[in-house]
Amino acid sequence: MMRKQSEIDKAPNDIETNKNEEISLKSENQRLANQIQMMNQQVNTLKQENQTLMQQNEMLQGQLNGLKSENQAEMKFYEKWKDVQAELSEYKKKNIRTARGAKKNG
Repeated sequence: MMRKQSEIDKAPNDIETNKNEEISLKSENQRLANQIQMMNQQVNTLKQENQTLMQQNEMLQGQLNGLKSENQAEMKFYEKWKDVQAELSEYKKKNIRTARGAKKNG
């Protein structure tokens, strides 16, 4: 009987403890829910930033590819120009030799 009386006497304290614990858990739950909401907002912001960066990257890749094509065309032109310059130099040398030969013979 004493034991039951002891449990009965303890019951109000246990109830109060449980209430306080419930309040504390609800408060912690709300804090965590707010934190999750904030983190979800950050995730959404980061997703938007990532999308913007991906679009910029695609645009820059397109520009880079265009510049590479231009550079290749310029390199081909330069190589052709060097060949023409070499031919011109050879032509001038031949003309000078021919002109000197004509002066000696003439």
